[in-house]
Amino acid sequence: MLNMDTPLQFASLDIIQYNKLSYHLTKRIIMAPLQHTIKAVIRKGDKYYVAECLEVNAVTQGITLAETIANLQEAVTLFLEDEDPSEFGLAANPRLLLTMELETIHA
Repeated sequence: MLNMDTPLQFASLDIIQYNKLSYHLTKRIIMAPLQHTIKAVIRKGDKYYVAECLEVNAVTQGITLAETIANLQEAVTLFLEDEDPSEFGLAANPRLLLTMELETIHA
């Protein structure tokens, strides 16, 4: 029973908490299996290679392709540090799946 002396904001807080809990439970029940890979695209810029992840907010660059890949591994590791990968739809210890974007050669 709702106490009439309780401000409405406290009563609505319970509803908000219930909705959040319901959302997270439903998400876990019907959610697709967790991904074991983080997809990233590497493009050649004017001076640098640029790498951008699709599932997490990680972008980096490097002069060489090897440097760019190393920087990307570090950026993703730092991004996921102290985070629950499942919040991003990822399994524990995901791997990077890299795609390189290349220009076509015109004859």
